[in-house]
Amino acid sequence: MGAHPCAGPFAGDTRFTYTLETPDGQRDDATVHVRVFRVAEVARDGYQNFTLWEHLCWSLCRVIIGFFSGALVGIPFGYAMGLSDWFRGWFDPIVEFMRPMPPPALIPLVIIWAGIGETGKIVLLFLAALWIMAIILIGVIGHGIDILMRKAEKWLVPWQGRV
Repeated sequence: MGAHPCAGPFAGDTRFTYTLETPDGQRDDATVHVRVFRVAEVARDGYQNFTLWEHLCWSLCRVIIGFFSGALVGIPFGYAMGLSDWFRGWFDPIVEFMRPMPPPALIPLVIIWAGIGETGKIVLLFLAALWIMAIILIGVIGHGIDILMRKAEKWLVPWQGRV
């Protein structure tokens, strides 16, 4: 018998056998038959009428669109919050609420808002990039300007801070 043309570390069927023991001491042996994902077969034949490279291209496009749209909104948003106390006062509670939340935790909310299609996937990536960009710029602009101004006052004006 010849080997399957897709034989390799990611191809084939796998059986897992495990034993469960109930609190009263009875044992239950179970065998789970798992069909392992066949990467080579999908790369060769495609999946749902698209090749692996088309799936890869669409995923990359989603990531680029989501990241750059999040950066396009998050950078000016964070810049404004770093410079304006009024702007920071209004939007800081929202940013601080979203800061510790991992993007996968937003998946149910995004599915409700935007659905399960392409829009929902891009919105999730947008939200992930938006908060990261805003938080970085708030820190850099809000605290970095003060540090730069102190250094500039000390070194650019010769009669201040030097003997």
